Amino acid sequence: MKVVILTDFSESAFKAIDFVYRHFKREQLQVKLVHCVTKPGSSASKLMRLDDLMKIDAQKNMLELTTRVQEIYQKSPDTVVLFGHLKDVVKQLSASEEIDLIVMGTKGETNLKSRLMGSITESIIRASILPVLAIPESWYNHKLQSMTISTAKKELESAPFLTLFIENLCL
Repeated sequence: MKVVILTDFSESAFKAIDFVYRHFKREQLQVKLVHCVTKPGSSASKLMRLDDLMKIDAQKNMLELTTRVQEIYQKSPDTVVLFGHLKDVVKQLSASEEIDLIVMGTKGETNLKSRLMGSITESIIRASILPVLAIPESWYNHKLQSMTISTAKKELESAPFLTLFIENLCL
């Protein structure tokens, strides 16, 4: 099973990583950690290549995250730091790679901006043609005892994914 985990390097994002490594069969799992750097919306000449500095910083954070994953789970996920808007990058990855599942943490924002504009998680769920598993920030390291899968009736026709998903869960 090939899983892409979207990360912003927060603890909420790490909970998504932890969930995947705890609840999926590790020997059948291919993990790719993805972080997006959104280019600043100002003139590059005035910013002294701020976008390059942002990417360097993100690559440093990705290295630290990968080291943490290796220490805890003894696994080395693939990693990528890309420029762009997250939902556009998810669309590109969906089209170019054989991904089975996208996983991301969610903070459960309740501020006004989030209510008016929608959350990042919601925008990914709406934009993605792939299944998205959102792990709430409040999730703790509990053993998975039950799960509810909500899907549109037409999506049940893609039962092979649901079978693959359930077979790869360590229940």
